[in-house]
Amino acid sequence: MTESIAGTHARELELPLSAPRIRVTIGMGSAGQKTWNLHRPVTLFGSQRTAHIALRHRDICRAHCTIINTGAHVLLKDLHTTGGTWVDKERITLVVLEDGDTIHIGPTAIQVAIQTGVETADDSAFGLQFVEPTRMGLNIVLHDVEQARSYPIESAVTLIGRHEDAEIHLGDDGVSTKHALIFRFGAYACICDLGSRNGTWIGDNRQRVARLDHGDRIQIGPHTLMVDIPDLRRTTTRRIDDTVDGADQTSNGLHRWPNPMRRLREEPHGGAALALDPNSVKGGADPAEPGALGALTSIAEGIAGLESEVADSWDRVNVEGSPAITQDDGADVRHRDVGDWKAELEARDAALRGQLLEITRCLESLGLRERQLALEATRIEARSVELDTREKALGEHEHELERRERAVAQRWARFASKGAHGGGGR
Repeated sequence: MTESIAGTHARELELPLSAPRIRVTIGMGSAGQKTWNLHRPVTLFGSQRTAHIALRHRDICRAHCTIINTGAHVLLKDLHTTGGTWVDKERITLVVLEDGDTIHIGPTAIQVAIQTGVETADDSAFGLQFVEPTRMGLNIVLHDVEQARSYPIESAVTLIGRHEDAEIHLGDDGVSTKHALIFRFGAYACICDLGSRNGTWIGDNRQRVARLDHGDRIQIGPHTLMVDIPDLRRTTTRRIDDTVDGADQTSNGLHRWPNPMRRLREEPHGGAALALDPNSVKGGADPAEPGALGALTSIAEGIAGLESEVADSWDRVNVEGSPAITQDDGADVRHRDVGDWKAELEARDAALRGQLLEITRCLESLGLRERQLALEATRIEARSVELDTREKALGEHEHELERRERAVAQRWARFASKGAHGGGGR
């Protein structure tokens, strides 16, 4: 098995613009203070050389713990260590990190700063279903082909390795003690290699961090793990001669492929329609968020182009399904195999779904910002009423002081007058 450089990077992940921003600091306030901004989905802490943040101490394991940015939350996972991973004096296995938390591993204290949007439990405005952050939220099962075993993935972060406490225990010498992680990233399940000796492979490509698709074959040492994601199974196993719900049938008996753009426009991500027109987004956007708005506009424009390309391609596939097309001069036109068109369209469809997910997150971020601004406006209005009340009270107080000042001046005048008359009498 040879490593493909192109394949290595083909599936690597990038954090969306709406993802939390994480900064960790070690040795806060000391001369040796070090700070890292975490720009990757998974950050490995440990004493091994391949750890993203290497901490050399006998009480720190080679692969000790990881911070996972799911795009919506920040998780901390202890990799079944002897000394444990602690957050604010509490030993944890998997926990959602919050801004200001302090992580303790061995003698090292790690300060965590997280910048994110306003927290809300109201997802109905965006058509999103709430998923507990430490759960996978996606129906996924790994099938070990050699051992005929199945591993349902329920936790948002699952360890694969030779370690006896690993959630997916593979007891072979070709598997590292802590080999890889399966973790949630947005609406997807992903895999991350933890610096293993033999690597983590998907097909013929060695991967560091990659998204998993239905039907993928993960190679870890001698084990082949088949990825089964039932929610994606229908879109990856359909054939053109299968009966498809809603498909049109031509006069020659061939099924026409249903255009998925109609479904994506009407029911993207759980049935919530999205406005893809950048102008419709601009009207309600907050001028204080130019970065998110610019990215949202760019994504919307890209989606419009993808929609057009995918719709045209589906039309061409329907034409390709006919036995032949004749030009005006009578010559038959040779066409690409329908399977090639199908593969191309599935790739474009997947890209479009990713863009739709990204725009949903941007809309969510803008909506959260709008609600935050509404709260600020309410507080400002209340403050304004309070200031008006205080101003009125100060005016009354000033009026009372002026009245007292006049009374004192009158008394002083009478006193001075009496003093003058008394002096004249002597």
